[in-house]
Amino acid sequence: THNFTVNQRVVSVSGTRLYDATTNAVASDLSTHANLVGSETLTLSGTGTIASKNVGSNKTVSVGSLSLGNGSNGGLGANYTLSGGTHRLTVNQRPLNATLARQYDGTTNAAGSDLSSFDALQGGESLTMTGTGTVASKDVANGRSVTVGSLALANGGSGGLASNYSLNTASLNITQRIINLSGTRLYD
Repeated sequence: THNFTVNQRVVSVSGTRLYDATTNAVASDLSTHANLVGSETLTLSGTGTIASKNVGSNKTVSVGSLSLGNGSNGGLGANYTLSGGTHRLTVNQRPLNATLARQYDGTTNAAGSDLSSFDALQGGESLTMTGTGTVASKDVANGRSVTVGSLALANGGSGGLASNYSLNTASLNITQRIINLSGTRLYD
């Protein structure tokens, strides 16, 4: 009599995602599955975790509720295990589009201090801006494209770290300047 034990094959998963202010490693972000047999594929569901929410390469993923399921070409989830695998997630900077706003001042300057909003901040975070860019015209208009120049993201409140984001584009809304008039006259 010969006994033969077939053990589950260890699978390692990896992937990338944009910064999202969480330590989640969701299955859809872990799209690379290593150590599968032949052309078999598997599905992955659930959520794992990483130690830090911040941008970084090859962060270790704790399995959490991640689980393997049947795939195609004969891939049976029961033949594989995540236990003992090396699971990695790279978190990349999230690109932001900045909107600046100011009154007409006769210049083509677009200062970081004119920041009005960002389009994709995560988790209630905030950032500020420093430096100065330029626009092609000094005149009143909305959505003028900014040449970034020395504009840069800076840390903000609520845990917002500039290193987790990148400045994709910036636009400037120039509004009409408010003029106050005053004068005097003799009683008439």
